[in-house]
Amino acid sequence: MMDALINSRYKKQTKIIEAVWPRSHRDAVLVNGKDKLQLVYDVYTCVNSRKNGSGIFVNLLFIHASGMSRSVWDYHVAHLFDYEFDWNVNKIVTLDQASQGDSGVLNADLLGVQQDWVDGARDACKVAQNEFSMDSSALNIVIGHSAGGFQALSSGVLLPNLFQFIIIVEPVVYMNYVTLSPGFYQALLDKMQDVFPNDEAYQHYMDRRSMYTTVHPSILNRVKDFEKIVIPNGNIRTKISRRQHIICYMSLHSGASWLINSLSSIKVPVIGIFGGVSKWAPRKNRQILREKIPDYLEEMIPGGDHLLNLEQPDKFLGKLVDHISGFVSNEGGQYLKSIANDNLSIDQRRKKFEIDFENYKKTRVKVNPPPSKL
Repeated sequence: MMDALINSRYKKQTKIIEAVWPRSHRDAVLVNGKDKLQLVYDVYTCVNSRKNGSGIFVNLLFIHASGMSRSVWDYHVAHLFDYEFDWNVNKIVTLDQASQGDSGVLNADLLGVQQDWVDGARDACKVAQNEFSMDSSALNIVIGHSAGGFQALSSGVLLPNLFQFIIIVEPVVYMNYVTLSPGFYQALLDKMQDVFPNDEAYQHYMDRRSMYTTVHPSILNRVKDFEKIVIPNGNIRTKISRRQHIICYMSLHSGASWLINSLSSIKVPVIGIFGGVSKWAPRKNRQILREKIPDYLEEMIPGGDHLLNLEQPDKFLGKLVDHISGFVSNEGGQYLKSIANDNLSIDQRRKKFEIDFENYKKTRVKVNPPPSKL
């Protein structure tokens, strides 16, 4: 059903690209200086894109949370056009992080014990540059959940002009711990299993014990089909390994301080969507975002938990469409006008440079006022 809906609305391509190299830590790969990681991602191009209303096109990049995969966004891609909006979709990209999903399968024998979350943001930026670089007339929007929210914000720091709008869902930036306590480590590990004797055991785990037990049934079934690998001895395993999964949670602190200290440099509007009953990240997490991001708006979804985008996907999609529509009709339209240029001749380019240079010089070359006397 979901595939039929996707195929009726999009042309889908699955692509592989080399991940950013070098990684931030030597231990990110087993053999430093030799091992190169790969990334798997899907590109959705609209079959019959709307060409009415504002006439503005957007590109959307979705980044998943720790331990998940690009499959968690399939529902949102499939049902986006169930909603009315006054803008056009150019491309949608969903990405598997380097240790997760199909990327994790490709990199299984290369991955080390470090997963710097900032590297995930660098990877996301590379994929966006690869897919969106020829679409200068479209607005680029990144949507990230949990660790993906961390990476969406980091993208706004690393490449300030790549994305014009950032939407974060229950982002994890500040946590109370520097290292995991043995009890917390074990509690997380107990929720993770990667090998099963048969399909019945796999289905039971995914339905009753995995992180997906409360998500929308359509998303749960999608994830179960995506993650399942039948190995030659008849056992079943998940695409993400148990150890790489726990490393996701052990790796937050390496990038958290850098991002917190860099949030004030984000140039573009940021929307933070939070669940009203979520307790995954401490209250200070939201406080830091409100205080440090210059153009920031927070919205609370009553009854929403940390996985609100997966547990209440229709409500989340409605909010997503509303926020994108608001951005497109205001800042987005103004941004496109500011960069609009016809095809300039060489003479026009040279004249433009002369004008820009003189205007810039006026702001940078001035007689400094004498120092004030005490």
